[in-house]
Amino acid sequence: MMMGKALVAYFSVGQETAKVAKMVAGVEHADLFEIVPSVPYKPGDMEWLSKTSRVTIEQKDYFCRPKMAVPLANAGDYDTIFFGFPIWMFDAPKIIYTFLESFSLQGKTLVPFATSGGSGRRETEKKLQEYFRDKPVKLLPLFELNGMSRQDVFDWHKKLVF
Repeated sequence: MMMGKALVAYFSVGQETAKVAKMVAGVEHADLFEIVPSVPYKPGDMEWLSKTSRVTIEQKDYFCRPKMAVPLANAGDYDTIFFGFPIWMFDAPKIIYTFLESFSLQGKTLVPFATSGGSGRRETEKKLQEYFRDKPVKLLPLFELNGMSRQDVFDWHKKLVF
């Protein structure tokens, strides 16, 4: 069982991650926060096979941190933060790191979940574990929630150990 107040933050360009995030928030009785880039992604930005597309340039730059339109104002209110995203080129979109670096993570439990059209979660999970290695957080394993029903999300929730 989860302790304290929970937030489900998510980044979604299509609707799959948004749909899953809303289900997670409902199951968790958590607040919902959409991570919105200050410069929205256009269809041409998403051409991951193009070396000059926005998503390719951002994902290949370890230090890239796209700006958020609105930061999370009350991060200190939450003990548990679920964060959801589509997997882009075997990693979380760089705006996820912008979000995670926008407030103190000290003492928080972080629960990543992802949707993917083909990039597997293993490499993404390794990158998240490396990123959080020396941070004062409890990071739960990344879970891939593709095409999940509300019942699937509920079953996943029951298996979580906080």
